[in-house]
Amino acid sequence: MRKGGYKYFDARQQKLREFEDYEFHGYMLNLSEAEKEHFYLKEEWSTRLRKWKTSYVFAEPWRFELIIRPHIVYAKWQIDEVLEQEIGEIQSHINSYYLQPRMWKLKGGKYKYWKGEREEQKKYKNELRNKPVYT
Repeated sequence: MRKGGYKYFDARQQKLREFEDYEFHGYMLNLSEAEKEHFYLKEEWSTRLRKWKTSYVFAEPWRFELIIRPHIVYAKWQIDEVLEQEIGEIQSHINSYYLQPRMWKLKGGKYKYWKGEREEQKKYKNELRNKPVYT
């Protein structure tokens, strides 16, 4: 049985973010005075923090429309075919001879590809273990 049910939302509705007091006056947003006029101060009681929380909200959110632009690639790496071929040969050598666990071990990793029993630590070793009582 499904709990909660379905939740429908209007994809066209765009909510603008509220800015905290330190964000609004800090250097990250870097808003001019003309841009700061489009916000108003909203104070509300936070039951979780047990204090008044101040935030800055857009005064007229209907004036703004969020636009999603595609990612534009400005630079392209040049591919060195000889270097790519050598990297491919090294990778195939590592895969064919199963050298990846050895490389991890040499680099200080904790990869263990064997399934043997681990040796007990010195402080936990018991000399009387697996010996008959009469000895």
